[in-house]
Amino acid sequence: MHPTGGSLRVFRQFAWLEVCSVKVALSRPAHQRVTHTVRRFHIEGLRVVKYKISRLTQTVKRFLPKRSKTVKSKMAEIRSKVYELATIIGASKDMLPTFGVSEHSGRPHVEADANGYHFVVAERGQEFHRHTSFDIDEILYDVFQTITFNLACKYELNYRIHGQDFRRIMFEQQEELLSKLSPSWGERRKREHAEILQENPYNDVFNPVEAYAQELKEQGFPPEVRWKMARDKFNPPKEN
Repeated sequence: MHPTGGSLRVFRQFAWLEVCSVKVALSRPAHQRVTHTVRRFHIEGLRVVKYKISRLTQTVKRFLPKRSKTVKSKMAEIRSKVYELATIIGASKDMLPTFGVSEHSGRPHVEADANGYHFVVAERGQEFHRHTSFDIDEILYDVFQTITFNLACKYELNYRIHGQDFRRIMFEQQEELLSKLSPSWGERRKREHAEILQENPYNDVFNPVEAYAQELKEQGFPPEVRWKMARDKFNPPKEN
């Protein structure tokens, strides 16, 4: 006689319970092992993808122009550099450009935006010159090319040699000033001067009146006196 009492219906219930108990006992650990493996592969895959994205981002940034700076930080950077370099050559504040806004008086001003740095000259609402570059060094050269030109003009007036082309002293002085700020700037301006002189060479004409007036100036004679003395010496008044 079967332990179930000979009842097929009861036997089937016992048989189902036995099989299911095995399934219940075995299914959970197996499921856990599969889940852990899948999760481990999933995490490792995410790490690989994240690493590749990071490397790709670094590579792209290396070849893209650096435009991450805000307009405010760009303006602060170039203003700071202009003030720093101006002290080296003794340029007064009124010789420097304005920043962000124009006086519309012919005085240069500097702008900065997403398109780079801009060196601009405007007067009475009309723009005469604009140079744009992402290279701050290019715009700084524009700024100090103008400043050193004005300083060189003043220097030449004080040390002018009469009869000599005034550009000799002025060009040399400007090149020297720019070289103090950057040797490459001095060499660059020297090449630009050479191009100017190819089209318009120096023109030295000795004027004895001017030369003698310069000598009298060094002796302390006032302007009206020294010029009269110089003219009278070389162009004496005719006697009636």
